[in-house]
Amino acid sequence: MNEERADAILTEFASDPTTQVADWAMRYPAQAREFAYLAADRTFAAPASDSSRVQLLGLSVLREKRAAYGATFVSLKSVAEAKGHTAESLAAALKLPLGLFWKLHRRLVSFETIPQALIHQLAEKLDRSVEDLARYLSQPPQLPANASHRNDSAPQATQESFANALITDPDTTDTMRQSWG
Repeated sequence: MNEERADAILTEFASDPTTQVADWAMRYPAQAREFAYLAADRTFAAPASDSSRVQLLGLSVLREKRAAYGATFVSLKSVAEAKGHTAESLAAALKLPLGLFWKLHRRLVSFETIPQALIHQLAEKLDRSVEDLARYLSQPPQLPANASHRNDSAPQATQESFANALITDPDTTDTMRQSWG
């Protein structure tokens, strides 16, 4: 769902003072937190008769919370699962080999080399902003949580270019190469 559609849903929610948060949260679980913020603002910030003020205030708070929520983007996999995707289904929808999806998840691909079109498509599929996704993908690489090693210090994860990751993945098809190569 894009930001414009999300704002329209929240505007509709905010326009009815008798609206129950639980009902809307069941219909639109991705916006449940935002419904709660709007309901709190409606209750404590303005008189119920001033619906346009509540709506503007609610959308302002929503945008602030949405930006803060973006900072908590900790796992590509968990965000995908929250949107009903598996790693496999998301990789297939993006025309990526599964191994490359996992490299993106662990930030093993240099952010500067990832095609902008892929970042935009991924943001759309996850219903997140391009900025949220860019913030996540540009963080340092990470090793798998269950990785074990026998040294006193942990091994360092290194990044590779998107093109190299695509070319060297044994599951890359010609269609994938044409899409992203």
